[in-house]
Amino acid sequence: SATGARVSDGSTRPQIVLDSEHSVLYLLMTAPESGGTIYYKSSPLSSLSFASGKGSVFMQASGAKLNNVSTTRDPVTSATGLVAIASDDSNKRYYHTEMSLADGGGGGAKAGGAKPKAGKDKPGAKKGK
Repeated sequence: SATGARVSDGSTRPQIVLDSEHSVLYLLMTAPESGGTIYYKSSPLSSLSFASGKGSVFMQASGAKLNNVSTTRDPVTSATGLVAIASDDSNKRYYHTEMSLADGGGGGAKAGGAKPKAGKDKPGAKKGK
């Protein structure tokens, strides 16, 4: 087992995603608990361990309080990438982000590998309808 977050991180609604091609586990969470930004961390399955803190920004958008991140329940690969959706209840909008796993993934907050694809407002954000 591994600790993905601590109470002091103020994170909520964790989601895990398995990259079956590269044997990497991704963890996505919202912080703060009331909504704001979606963060992610990653770890090789061979030595499961997550860095302390919130992780790297996966999704954020100017003026949005993102929460309730959701993603696939199926394993991901470089062919599918990692896709997630989150809601902003205040503005009644959905946002989505995709992250390429073609370079082997697993970099995340630790090694600087795969990064979420940039969107309109800030890195990683895309407005949905």
